[in-house]
Amino acid sequence: MDAGFLEHLIRMYQGVQDIESSVEPGCDSRRLRSSIEELRALAMDAPPGLKEMRPSIPWERLQALRLKGNDSIGFAFRELVPMVKNAVLAEFGLESGTLVHSGRTGYSYAAIFDSLMDGKPVRCLFLDGILSSAEHPDGSPALFYPSFVIRSFGLLKNPERALVLGVAGGTIIEVLKGAFPNIHVDGVDIDGDAITLGKRFFSLKEDARTKLHECDAREFIQKSADKYDIAVMDAFAGISPVPHLATVEFAHEMKSRLTQGGICAINIIAKVERGGYLQYAYDTWRSAFSNVLVFPLCREGELFNVILVATDADTRAFEERNYGDIYAMEFDPKRVLTDANNRIRELSPY
Repeated sequence: MDAGFLEHLIRMYQGVQDIESSVEPGCDSRRLRSSIEELRALAMDAPPGLKEMRPSIPWERLQALRLKGNDSIGFAFRELVPMVKNAVLAEFGLESGTLVHSGRTGYSYAAIFDSLMDGKPVRCLFLDGILSSAEHPDGSPALFYPSFVIRSFGLLKNPERALVLGVAGGTIIEVLKGAFPNIHVDGVDIDGDAITLGKRFFSLKEDARTKLHECDAREFIQKSADKYDIAVMDAFAGISPVPHLATVEFAHEMKSRLTQGGICAINIIAKVERGGYLQYAYDTWRSAFSNVLVFPLCREGELFNVILVATDADTRAFEERNYGDIYAMEFDPKRVLTDANNRIRELSPY
């Protein structure tokens, strides 16, 4: 969704929270009336196209609202406010939530909610409406894919250095530090504001074992002289892949920054099938590495997170241990994304 649309919806949600806080014991009814009037004004000022895109919001009823007495105030609170609240939460895939922060970053529009997942408290970071990080209050990941990323590094006995491209809330960085007590991590994100949010609202820490860099991921790779045992690619443009981070040239550049037998885990969102975007992603990374293992986090035919594990290490024992979770694919060197012929926007489901 357009960032301007998201920002307007979030402003309406902030209005809803103000209204709900106005009915607490001892609150002034004038504050409630004022908050409802502000919500009505936001409905009146909605950007062109937003009303058509979100018909579940009672736009016309809010616009026609006249707060002449307690009955109309009560009607707005009982009927209209819950409709706005549920419609905005649905935009973010949430059933409940308290908005704790919102605002534009250098590259996106950020919204942070405290909510529930599977009945457990969770804090969620949305960038341009896409869930980028989710943590429980103790800092543990609420999403499933970080555990698969860590699992792929079972090929390594004692990794010492890791590179994470795409920091967001910093969940992957902190999970790596927890899994490998001696590891040092470089985290890279083009959006310095996102890094700031990770440190302020999530478990991300810049300490003796963590160095954070505000930089384009490919530029960092090209300029760095360091070698890493582990690399994690978790960079997106919204929910779409970043084109210049999806080519065979970039895969070779990434490989040049790995130690012998090092591993790169690539998080993508793709339909689990042979022949589509996942196939091209697999063939692109397989053109640079001897082995690429595919771990889908959903069933075949579904669209969700898929982890590609690229390495030149011997993976036979690891494949035997994880046989049931690996999606077998055949390598075709002709299906490769390059800097000169990058079809990523055409192939990606987004």
